[in-house]
Amino acid sequence: MRNLLGIVIAIFMLSVSCTSYCQTNEEEYALINVYRLKESMMSGGSGLTVKVLINEKEVCNLLTNTKLIYKLHSTGTVKIKCIAEFSGSGIGSPYVETFEFEKGKEYHIRLTAGSMTGVKGESINEKKLKKVSKNKFADTVELEEKKS
Repeated sequence: MRNLLGIVIAIFMLSVSCTSYCQTNEEEYALINVYRLKESMMSGGSGLTVKVLINEKEVCNLLTNTKLIYKLHSTGTVKIKCIAEFSGSGIGSPYVETFEFEKGKEYHIRLTAGSMTGVKGESINEKKLKKVSKNKFADTVELEEKKS
């Protein structure tokens, strides 16, 4: 009887301490996935880099067939701007869009670049995400915003 009572008390104490002191599963950031699909030589996009800026801060340069995974801690209204560049000079029109990002959610943006058009982008839904997920990216860049 004593052993059974000891086991019950031990289980109760473990469950209470875990709920009190364990970390929650809530994410403290929004996860942004930016996909730059492989472009053909004919479009002129394969020779371009795409500079990604979030709230006017340069995050990285994406080459063709590259994926960016970015953890964004400052959520709310966020401006994403993507500029096509060749040898450091901007080409065509940039892709600019403002999003309302929320912590704990995941967002997906698909980009294409062309020498005549610049950068085109779109926020993609689950159906388009399945199609993008079939691609094998040459590189994946994982970055995180500095916490303020």
